[in-house]
Amino acid sequence: MQTFPSLDHFIECDALLHDLGHQRPAALETPPDANAYLEGLRERHPQLRRMTALSGFCVEWWGDDHRLVYFNGLDAQLWAGNGDGSVPTVVRTWLIDGST
Repeated sequence: MQTFPSLDHFIECDALLHDLGHQRPAALETPPDANAYLEGLRERHPQLRRMTALSGFCVEWWGDDHRLVYFNGLDAQLWAGNGDGSVPTVVRTWLIDGST
């Protein structure tokens, strides 16, 4: 399964994860419906934009001036074939400069 459109996308994603690795996420969620969760998040924070250069097919970064949001659906994609939907997408949110 191809996760990223290019090696550059993977490297950029991994680099940001590494940079944020020493910071504790402001939120860690496992929503039952990641698409609905993203819709709600974008309604509450209309400035959120997909960070295309860091995103792949089941891993996405979204950001604005106040937050970075990481959707990791790789495990959910890998386990989708088992039919029980037991592995959700993991969503981590980091606040930038102590924003709320």
